[in-house]
Amino acid sequence: MIGPLDPLRDYLRELLGEGFVLVGLGNPLAADDGFGHWVARRLSPLKTHKFKAVAAGVWLERLRLPNEPVVLVDTVRVDREPGTLVVVKEPRLGPDRGSHGPPPDELMDVRLLIGFVPVKSGFGPMSPEAKSVADAVVRVVRDVVLEGTEGPTDRGLRGSAALHRERQKSAQTTRGSVRPL
Repeated sequence: MIGPLDPLRDYLRELLGEGFVLVGLGNPLAADDGFGHWVARRLSPLKTHKFKAVAAGVWLERLRLPNEPVVLVDTVRVDREPGTLVVVKEPRLGPDRGSHGPPPDELMDVRLLIGFVPVKSGFGPMSPEAKSVADAVVRVVRDVVLEGTEGPTDRGLRGSAALHRERQKSAQTTRGSVRPL
């Protein structure tokens, strides 16, 4: 069950005005615990002057961030159905935060928490539900970051349609100089 994607989009737009760092937490080898890490890895090629993504894994205390607003992505243990996306603006993360070391709000300016209620625990791949929700989060973040720009700033994030357009432009500029055999 995917949760509040529209509020997520609105919150991200607000934060993008001053810029933010998306920090993904979790162990990529531990099933759904890797949710945050997976999201950040997929977004890390996308860098603008107002956005960057960092896959911190489980070592948050080793992360050195400039004094920028942070969007934290991680699995969460809350009273919601497994597979649910939870979005919390201005979260209060206490000392019982979990296994990732000191509470994130002691180390950085956490403005938004994007949480996923895990379906699967233990070692192994992420559940299909976690991957589906992670894909949706990646799409929303990417769309918000790229709004009003000419398009992706990194080839790693371009879809086949963007590459096809680029090839067409390239072919138009070289027509006449290259002849088929």
